Amino acid sequence: MVSNEELFDKIKDLYCDGFQEVILDVDSRLEQRIKPLEEYLKVIVELMERMI
Repeated sequence: MVSNEELFDKIKDLYCDGFQEVILDVDSRLEQRIKPLEEYLKVIVELMERMI
């Protein structure tokens, strides 16, 4: 028979692993969106510098 504490630990581990995957997924999607933004900002800064 598995104790309640062992069950709780198992659930917590599974939950944390799943949560970690979600965080990594969101993180990689954010990174894909931020890259083009960085390029866009570089171009804007370059244009502004030329205007000065």
